[in-house]
Amino acid sequence: MLKKKLRYVRPLVRLFAIDSTDTLVTISNWSTIWDGVRVFKRQSSTHPIYQGMAFVDNNLYAIRKEDSVQPFAVMLDVNNVENVLHKVQLNTEFSQIEAVTSDWVANRLLFVAGHDIFQIVLDTFDSLSVATPQKVFSLSTGAQDAKQLLFDPFSNSAYLLTTNGSLFRIDLNHGTEQNLALSLECLKSQTITSIMTDFKWNRAASPTIYALTWNGIIAIDSNSNSNNKCTDIKIQWDKFGEKGIKSVQTISIADKLFVFGTPTDLIIYDRSTESLSTLPMKNTPLKQILAVSQSSQPYPERTCFQLPPPETIQFNVTNEGRTGALISVEEPIPSNSCTNISFPPTQYDVHFRRAKTDKVKHFRSISNNIHIENGILDKETE
Repeated sequence: MLKKKLRYVRPLVRLFAIDSTDTLVTISNWSTIWDGVRVFKRQSSTHPIYQGMAFVDNNLYAIRKEDSVQPFAVMLDVNNVENVLHKVQLNTEFSQIEAVTSDWVANRLLFVAGHDIFQIVLDTFDSLSVATPQKVFSLSTGAQDAKQLLFDPFSNSAYLLTTNGSLFRIDLNHGTEQNLALSLECLKSQTITSIMTDFKWNRAASPTIYALTWNGIIAIDSNSNSNNKCTDIKIQWDKFGEKGIKSVQTISIADKLFVFGTPTDLIIYDRSTESLSTLPMKNTPLKQILAVSQSSQPYPERTCFQLPPPETIQFNVTNEGRTGALISVEEPIPSNSCTNISFPPTQYDVHFRRAKTDKVKHFRSISNNIHIENGILDKETE
């Protein structure tokens, strides 16, 4: 008689980190950590300088410096991070990238350099050798010196943590910036050391923002319209050794697991059982931890969010006087499998070129009805 032994199956989790030597490393065979077997891969002693990483779809992207002044965006093999699948040089005046994140709905990387947020569109990434990042937002003086950058694709908003512990929400729809300590009572007396988003599997909705402070972890409900957006998360900090929470420097989330970085270790904390596993690390402290699971990109696939090819988009232009126009764009009809989904806003870029010249005027809108007032365009525009 055959007997089958059933075990609790944990979700697939991939774990990557950038260590104190700016090397990108991976922890392989995640599930064996729970059985006491640890596998750690790292690159050789000569390596590029990694400045940030992010996951989109099933691809790992990173920005790194090599011998040139300008940085490179690279797509890495998730099974062997030493293997570069494609590399694109970034045509930018900045050599230092402060923080990197991804918009997995719009298929783009977002990063902070200098005093601005830039984007790299990934649709044609593997066919490029050089790319020019597009500036999408200029930061105020208070929001500079970025430490971390997160993104909510369903509100088109970025969350930026500064090195002094301030958390800003940047609304790219309206071009506004807000210090959340001025609107959320729970953050007014807190210094934040690390942040992470937590999306819900199979639910197209804005994430919960987890903020690690000197006193604990606060969950911020970005979907709530009430003043009570914050919840204190219970963690058994006494299990973290003599220093407790004071030893934790970075945080990442993978489903029911918190991944904490300390000056010497990684601590894997199971929120369901309140148990933890310690993983000794080399070249600590870690500068960035990236835990990738089904809650990182909660929708099974991106086809519901993809726009049709540009040449198939239908639009109508109505003249307003001699130098104005009203552009109406027909919004695509989603398939039946994409019903009851909260779609992120679509950004429309419209270019008018003066006849027989190279002079172009560019307009951007999140509305499919774009009004350009009379007097804005040239008289001979196409």
